Amino acid sequence: MWSSSRDSAPPDDLSASVDLLAVAVSAGLGLAQAIAAVAATGEGPTARSLRRADAELTRGASMTEVLGTFGQRMGPAAQPIVASLVASVSSGEPAGPALRAIAQQERRRARRRVEARVRRLPALLAIPLTLLVLPAFVVTTLVPVGLTAAEDLRFPSTSPTRWSPP
Repeated sequence: MWSSSRDSAPPDDLSASVDLLAVAVSAGLGLAQAIAAVAATGEGPTARSLRRADAELTRGASMTEVLGTFGQRMGPAAQPIVASLVASVSSGEPAGPALRAIAQQERRRARRRVEARVRRLPALLAIPLTLLVLPAFVVTTLVPVGLTAAEDLRFPSTSPTRWSPP
């Protein structure tokens, strides 16, 4: 089972794997062949689980058993995929349309995760700004002014300047 600090967060490669499964099934491969093809091309937790599923299918396990163990390994994020594939296998319906819909949903979910990370970026960039840029600004602008003021206090000008009205 993939591990994460948040159990509901899907692995990064889940949406790409579902997309590849949808393409493979739409291209005419059977579900077992599509699983084998996607497992051979991918890297990451989903691809590893698909490789294990392919090995179980090769050993003769039924598709519903393999999908059930795949769902257990992948956690709650893969449940919609597993449920639609199990329904497709049990009813004999083509898996392509359901996989395309789930792939689109996973792409939206992945986009929302990326957008959330991008929204956090300004807060994360405030730390280097504060620790690096602000001290450099102080050194280049305020320190010379302070040194000039200290020098004027230590060595007053010899000619007093008087203000005279015009």
